[in-house]
Amino acid sequence: TTCVPGLRISALQRRVAQLKYAARREADAAARQRIIAEAFTAVGDPGAGDDQLRRLSSELLVLRAREALAPAPQGGLQFGAAIADAAPEGQDTGLLEDALADAQRALELAPGWGSAARTVGDLQRALSGETAPEESPTEFRRWRVDCNQRLNRNSVLLELARCDPAPASAGPDSDVWHVDVAERGVVRSYTPVSSAADYRAGRISLYVKVYPDGQLSPHLGALMPGQFLQVSTPIETVDLTAFTGVLVVAGGSAVTVALQLCGAVLRRH
Repeated sequence: TTCVPGLRISALQRRVAQLKYAARREADAAARQRIIAEAFTAVGDPGAGDDQLRRLSSELLVLRAREALAPAPQGGLQFGAAIADAAPEGQDTGLLEDALADAQRALELAPGWGSAARTVGDLQRALSGETAPEESPTEFRRWRVDCNQRLNRNSVLLELARCDPAPASAGPDSDVWHVDVAERGVVRSYTPVSSAADYRAGRISLYVKVYPDGQLSPHLGALMPGQFLQVSTPIETVDLTAFTGVLVVAGGSAVTVALQLCGAVLRRH
């Protein structure tokens, strides 16, 4: 039982969440497939289950489908990334068709779910040889660590300063945004706890939870002032135009997304 009255998380939800977490951080493709298969076995047949089972199955189908699209350096998955070259030369068409079937099934199980719909679109473009629309490759810039403040036993606050000059207008175009951090062949997304105005002034504050077995967070947690990071230009997290209000349930470092999202909605309404 969580700390939210009336909200319960089942043992199955916890197990599937643990397996999804492990799959996203597994560098070996064959090992990822085994983890995903174990999660499917745990969920069973979604057609015979309730809404919870259908949603869990949908999430796993998207996870498996995106394996055919954008493997990150060292095998980590880049979810929600645009496919700059949607159909690499020599791409296995059968693999893409199977992945598209997974994504379409995911959308049937969870109608309207954005991640499933985006995955269907990405795979359709990959099969047709088109590129993702209205997107450009993510640009990374060099940022200097000014401060690494330990907040508790496994969390730090990184204060970063941009090394190269940028125009005053450069900054997030969205109210809810994040950046990607790329180091040692690994890419991870972080939602700043600093503002868009801070970004335009050349500063970012990142709240980082350090996982002992993580591929990137232990490195970030050990950074010293004067060292450097490759940080992307701002990336839109979600388009708020369709929302008049939100209910957010967040734990751990996801509170950074919750704070930014709620603040943006309150400013609009």
